[in-house]
Amino acid sequence: MSLFRNLENKIGRINLLLLIYSLVNLFQSIFTYIHDDEAYYWIYSKDLEWGYFDHPPAIALLVKIGGLFFSSEIGVRLMTVLLSFITAKLIWNLIPENIKVLNNSELIFFAILIAVPGFNIYSFITTPDVPLIFSFALYLHALKRINEKKSLINAVLWAIAASLLIYSKYHGGIIILVSIIVQPKLLKNWTTYFTGFLALLLITPHLYWQYNNDFVTFDYHLFQRTSGAFSIENPFGYIVGALGVLNPALMVIMILLTFKYKKLISKEYKLYFRMFWGIVIFFFFYSFRARIEAHWVVAAFIPMTILLHNLVVKHHKYQKSIKNIAIVSVILLSLARLALVFPTPLQSLVLKYNNDFYQDIENVADGKNVVFLNTYQKAAKYEFFTGKKSYSLNSIYYRKNI
Repeated sequence: MSLFRNLENKIGRINLLLLIYSLVNLFQSIFTYIHDDEAYYWIYSKDLEWGYFDHPPAIALLVKIGGLFFSSEIGVRLMTVLLSFITAKLIWNLIPENIKVLNNSELIFFAILIAVPGFNIYSFITTPDVPLIFSFALYLHALKRINEKKSLINAVLWAIAASLLIYSKYHGGIIILVSIIVQPKLLKNWTTYFTGFLALLLITPHLYWQYNNDFVTFDYHLFQRTSGAFSIENPFGYIVGALGVLNPALMVIMILLTFKYKKLISKEYKLYFRMFWGIVIFFFFYSFRARIEAHWVVAAFIPMTILLHNLVVKHHKYQKSIKNIAIVSVILLSLARLALVFPTPLQSLVLKYNNDFYQDIENVADGKNVVFLNTYQKAAKYEFFTGKKSYSLNSIYYRKNI
């Protein structure tokens, strides 16, 4: 206990809590088999390009950097663990100093953060959502700076953050669009147009790659993966998925508090209120056109965390509720994390076939080339676990990939 107190005094409570959480994520990364999609992105990293069939290049670069230090699962996830720590710090730094010093402020922030299932998942599982979340936190910092002072340096920082959003995931474009819609006054400032021009220049290499590849990614996301036909299952599934990713209990409290104390939300917090609802509502309407993956809305947890933290810190009677939600959430999420490490039905469902399965295939192949039918993930996993080249043969009924 005295050691904990000494560390807390030296580096600060929030830093200590986030470091402990990062260590947990590091061990989780080591002992959890690679996910199908992670193996696919690992294949990306072996051949760095300015773009790929279904994603921008940021994810490939992150895996590549981690792979310079480690060759196993931890190599794929090293940058994810690091970015989750940095992202949490960036979110904390968005909170005004006069709110940070209030009683229990750090504990409430950490409690909210670790109760968000989406943040838990993307603190050790590597997908394009990891750089997207990190870039969104950076983007909010840049937006805050440009709102405070319209200068050239702040416009440059805003452009860099905007380009990183696009390089991370195309949903970053939705975040940029929402930020302009909820702050139309930005359209009156020269910095907005300069930022847009500079951001366009920064993503030119990716656009040129798209041009050379017949804009394959845009075609896939806009037309191939959706029929455009309405199905009631899509908006219903989106609502359920969004609640699951963001934590239904946190969502309920935030909705109740934001409407109960809406007039008390200060000017600096109105941006987070609008950004949260802008993201959530956009995908809700889009669900009438196509099926929405639950994790598409995960970036909304950042403005949700900031807004909910502010309301709970100021209204003490809700702090016990947040504490109870955090305890229950941590218990459930910890059980789920452990179930991913040990042979359980959840491990089989989420991580599917792993090392032994592919080693058996290698033994049967006896040096021959291995070809998988209509499953690029299995081909990627086979290569990851065995080090042997493998192929995915796709029929005309299967989706394209790399």
